[in-house]
Amino acid sequence: MKKVVVPNGISGCKNSKAWMNTETMIKWLHETLKPWKHKTFGVNDTELCILILDSFSAHEVEDVKIQLLLMNVIPLYVPGGLTSLLQPLDISVNRSFKCKMRDLWNDSMDESDDDDDYDVFDPSIQIKNPHEQSVILDLIERSWNIVSDSSIINGFKKANLLV
Repeated sequence: MKKVVVPNGISGCKNSKAWMNTETMIKWLHETLKPWKHKTFGVNDTELCILILDSFSAHEVEDVKIQLLLMNVIPLYVPGGLTSLLQPLDISVNRSFKCKMRDLWNDSMDESDDDDDYDVFDPSIQIKNPHEQSVILDLIERSWNIVSDSSIINGFKKANLLV
């Protein structure tokens, strides 16, 4: 992603299949979760945290569990089929976030000169051009900035993880 413009506050990585795997998960732990945890709680913090994950195979491999343990993070795995009831972001954020992404994508395609390539947001599209990847990251940032703290908090309340 050397030529891709990554907005501040956004971290990203990609692999050839555009799908989470063990290597990408461990990279995310070290480049996103660990710095966030240090910034939020301090580098010397030894308190345990919980990370809610679905039961996708790349989340449950031993290497990931070891890395989480080394970071004082306890994984809480949501059983398959229950993320819509127990995963806070699935409950309150993901649908509206994806709808906003789709709207922004379609608007950007309407405005572009090259709108014959993509006419609707389709996550399976393989975007190889660094400029297009930068556009996607910008749309992610703009969509995420619309998500309110209260929406996230409501997801934790509805999942009975916050009182």
